[in-house]
Amino acid sequence: QQVACTVLGFQWMSEHQRRSLVRELRDEVARCADRDQLLVRARQWLYKNKLVIVHERAIRTLIAAALAQLEVETGTAIAASVDPATLDRWRASVSELRPDGQTQQSWLWAAPAKHSTRQISEVLERIDLLYTLDVHKHLADIPDLILRRYARRLVSRPPSAGAKIKEPARTVEVACFLRYCLFTTTDQLILMVQRRIADLWRQAAADVPATVNWAAMYKTLLGELVALSAQGAGPDAE
Repeated sequence: QQVACTVLGFQWMSEHQRRSLVRELRDEVARCADRDQLLVRARQWLYKNKLVIVHERAIRTLIAAALAQLEVETGTAIAASVDPATLDRWRASVSELRPDGQTQQSWLWAAPAKHSTRQISEVLERIDLLYTLDVHKHLADIPDLILRRYARRLVSRPPSAGAKIKEPARTVEVACFLRYCLFTTTDQLILMVQRRIADLWRQAAADVPATVNWAAMYKTLLGELVALSAQGAGPDAE
């Protein structure tokens, strides 16, 4: 193996190169959420730099390090742009229980089943809550992919497990979850209103009588008059 590496010009990865790969993966994880795709990207980087492709487990360890680095950087950015009191409100809000017994985390994440007036009102209530929490004022610089990644990671666990998550992961997940919910809920509202308008349009059209085709009726009337005229003129002609 050593001879092959020498002939082909490949070498084992140094510590400096390992850090370079982690930085490369750090940039990639901001654009890609799939660990298998990140694994392929790491192998491509190793081959491009003529480095021996190490065992998959070692590469996945580097991917985990890149993800951890992204999480720390995201948490630092959130802490720098959102005041502590607002972050406390966000963390408390997702754990609050609603009158029906479900947490606001579950309520915000649930997709509406229909587009009735009641469902539209509920979606508007969700948006109003998010605006009350000032979610629309923050995290504008965080890419949608990162928002979706941490939002989905939050909802992959029971709401009761949230308090056990350590910082900065807890703050990152909650903040990204609320911002992502604002995006998706707004999209849902637009789609529901469009469908509701289409339903009302169809119902209104069904209640309106069919439009009279005056041109066709006039043509038929002329034809009947011509026929009657011809029948009346027959005996006189004889």
